[in-house]
Amino acid sequence: MNMKNLRLIFLLIPLFLWLAACEKEDSHTVSYMVTNSETGFTARYSNEAPVVQTATYSTQSKSDKIVVSSWLAESGDIVYISVLDTTPDSYVQVRVYVDGKIYKQASRTNDNTMPVTVSGVVPY
Repeated sequence: MNMKNLRLIFLLIPLFLWLAACEKEDSHTVSYMVTNSETGFTARYSNEAPVVQTATYSTQSKSDKIVVSSWLAESGDIVYISVLDTTPDSYVQVRVYVDGKIYKQASRTNDNTMPVTVSGVVPY
């Protein structure tokens, strides 16, 4: 190996280290929030483990805001929550927040037998 190749290698090593240090941080905080449920609901959702979990929550009034799950996600991770309200006269609302901003939301229509489902991919 001649001296020119050796110099080139020693110049490229710091350049590669610098580029690696400049890697964009792409972790995001994801939260699922449910509101407007009169007495409670059942939620199926995914979090940092790509396994769908099920949990039942009780509420005292429609004004209760329940955070179903909050987790650290990377860009491209799947978000999914499906909520079925326990009261036919309740019009549950589901929101997915990414970094504190509403990413997606949905609310129940007149069909009280269908769950409210929100899904998507954490943006880049």
